[in-house]
Amino acid sequence: MTEDRTRRRVKRAISRTELVVVVLAAVAGLAAIVVGTVVDTSVTPMGADVAAAGPSSSTPPSAAGAGTQVPASSSDESSDAPSETSSATSEATPGEIGEGRSAEAEAPSRNQERKVNPLVEQVEAIARKSQPSTTSFRIATLNILGSNHAGNGLSRAAREAALLRDRGVSIVGLQEVQRDQRPVFQNNLGAMQMWPQDALGRDGYRVQIMWRTDRFEMVDNGGSSHTFNGIGSVPIPYVLLRDKKTGAQFWVIVTHNSPQGRQAERNASAEIQIGLVNKLRETGHPVLLMGDLNEKTTVFCKFANRAGMTAANGGSGGGGCRPPGGPQRIDWILGSADSIEFSGYVQDNTTVANGLSDHHLIYADAKVADKAS
Repeated sequence: MTEDRTRRRVKRAISRTELVVVVLAAVAGLAAIVVGTVVDTSVTPMGADVAAAGPSSSTPPSAAGAGTQVPASSSDESSDAPSETSSATSEATPGEIGEGRSAEAEAPSRNQERKVNPLVEQVEAIARKSQPSTTSFRIATLNILGSNHAGNGLSRAAREAALLRDRGVSIVGLQEVQRDQRPVFQNNLGAMQMWPQDALGRDGYRVQIMWRTDRFEMVDNGGSSHTFNGIGSVPIPYVLLRDKKTGAQFWVIVTHNSPQGRQAERNASAEIQIGLVNKLRETGHPVLLMGDLNEKTTVFCKFANRAGMTAANGGSGGGGCRPPGGPQRIDWILGSADSIEFSGYVQDNTTVANGLSDHHLIYADAKVADKAS
């Protein structure tokens, strides 16, 4: 009987021990659940798509971050978090929770960056739109010496066209063009378009604008008029060109003012041209004006001070005119000082030295910033 009581006491002792073990295990389990929930709560808001990647613990953290991004929502977080918690609780061993969570925490950081990126891209897009469209090209002006003034007009025109190609000119203004010389330039400069041809009437053929069609397209055009060498209502053609690649737009005006002692006509022409430049500037697009102005410093200062223009060979206005250094020519390339930069200005005497014209070929490189586009 004593043995039976002893056996019963032993059984009771074992039962208490088991009970203690069960209680401790339960406490440990609750602690693990609480810890896991706290960890999940701190991690999940940083990137809810980590939970959306799936509860499987076999998926590496990097693979979860590389999956399809799912928009975060409160319903996703509440439904996915418990499965992730139970997975961590059942499989983790001491020391693994911290290591595993630190690895998984990297994915939300990357996902968070991905979520910010669209905002960054939008800001960058706005910044790009606020920057002006730009274009760069070589521009030239040439008084070709009309066939009504000297012989061999057709052969000279062909050699002048070849010179323009050789110099890499993309836009050119031509003066003293005669009807028989015009098709010579068109045929020998097939990659370029000419305007106005006859679009501005019987006296409009003398001054022409040409540009490379692979680079530019004409958006708009027009003509003013002035008195040239005693002939009234001679057109001053202008075009609005657009760079096909960058979208930058700019105006090009070409003119030929009266020669020799006709200063009054030149003064009147300059007034008309300054008014035209300022009118075109109101569109927001830069303006280029070139041609045989038959004047040097005087006409430059008018355009610099009253139309905000600079010359391809330098100089400036505003607060007093500062003309470019010499040698100066009566042939000019002018541009809006606030949006056009010139470089590589050349007075090419090939035309004079070879008897092609009594004027130098004037060319320069222009960089145009179009704020309106």
